[in-house]
Formats: sequence, structure tokens, C-alpha cells
Amino acid sequence: MVKKYLKIINMIIIILLSLMVIFFVDCICEKNIIDKKILEFKSRGEYVYQNDIYTYYKVKKTHQYEDTSNILNKCEDMNVGTVGDVYLTNRNPINGFFVTDLISKLSYIGHGGMIYNQKGTQMIEIVGNKGLNKNKVEINYNDWLEIDSPNYIVLRSKSIDDNKKDILKKESQDVLGCRYNYTLISNNKTFYCTDLISYLYKKININLNKDYFFTTGSDIITNNDMYMIYYRERYIKNNKICYNIYYLSEE
Repeated sequence: MVKKYLKIINMIIIILLSLMVIFFVDCICEKNIIDKKILEFKSRGEYVYQNDIYTYYKVKKTHQYEDTSNILNKCEDMNVGTVGDVYLTNRNPINGFFVTDLISKLSYIGHGGMIYNQKGTQMIEIVGNKGLNKNKVEINYNDWLEIDSPNYIVLRSKSIDDNKKDILKKESQDVLGCRYNYTLISNNKTFYCTDLISYLYKKININLNKDYFFTTGSDIITNNDMYMIYYRERYIKNNKICYNIYYLSEE
């Protein structure tokens, strides 16, 4: 009987290790795609303005599907985007834990949220570190860009329209209060941050998780329906944290 249980345990360990290997290989492959997308986006950047902290570059529209509306109304604006736009960050979701820091750098698991209103001032999101009774889907003030992070990426759907935006807002209301999903196994009752975004986008017939594994930020960034409208990267200059900002522009 003991040998039987040991065999089962060993099998479970092998399966879990295999899944971890597959996950890391997938992350590395997606990271290469993301790096190329970021490089292409930055290569179109033209210098606009600089202050003590931020340097701004406008990225001229070159693709027909690129919508430049409601992105950055003015330099130093902290509310970027409109209904349906997706925010992703690769900051470490667990401070001081190097494993999550590594994974986040590879797969943008830091955090994800979706803009809820036209002005970009509200975000629908869920986090897992507020406390068990507070970890639920909420519509919050969009203060994302006021928080330090190695990178921020904002994405927009190529196929979004006003009707789909209305659906996203309606479906957002329907999941308010739903709890955080710590198992990472998808269901309609609980969510983790990028799973919530994937769930909402399914309601407008857009699949953001085509590998059918855990929905990571990398899955969303590499999805063919999504394109970059804003990118912020951190660097250190004279022992001071500074940022380069690239934003999509018609001009």
C-alpha cells in the first residue's frame, strides 16, 4: 500500500515538474516575441519632450488598424487609454521573492487590468495581496502609472468597437465582487488578474489565451489581436529613477 502511494506521489511530482518546464519554455519563447514587438515600437519613436524624470517619444502610426484616439492627451498625463485597453506590468508581485521576480520579467505576471471608462481614469482589476476578504474584482481609480515598475505596456484590440466596449462594461458589472483565484485553474466564479481580462474578452469573442495554459501577460501581449499603444521603461540616471515613454500618435 505504501509503495502504491509513493508511486502516485512520484507521478504527481513528475507531472508538476513537467508542467513547470513547459511553462518556462513557453515564457522564454513569448519573451523573444515581446522583445521584438517592443523594439519595433520603440524604433518608430520620435523625441517630443523631457523633464527631470520622464522622456517622451511619439510613435507614429504606420499600420491601418492602429487607433491613436484617447491615448495620451498631453505629456505627463497619468491616465492613458479608454474602454477595453489592457494594462500590464512586469513588476515583482511578491516583493523580495526572486522566483516571482524572474517569472514576472519573463511573462508579465506582475499585474494586469482593463480600462473601464472612456477617459481612462477607472480600471477593473483584481489583486491577491489585500487580504482574503478584500481580494475581489473591483473598479478602482487608475493610478497605475503613478507606481514604479520596470516596464508598463498598454495594449488595444484591433477589432474593438463601440458595441464591444459596451459589452465589456456590462460584463464587468456582472463580475464585480468575485473572489481571487489562488489555484490558477480557470472557472467562472473566481479570477486572477490576467484571467479576469481573458474572461471579459471572451465575451466579445476574442481569445487572449490561445495556448490554453495559465493566462499570463505574455499571452495577451503576443496575441495577434492586440497591439501596443503605450510603453514605459525604467532606467537609472545619476542614481535617480527615470523613465522613457513611447506612445502611439497620429502625427
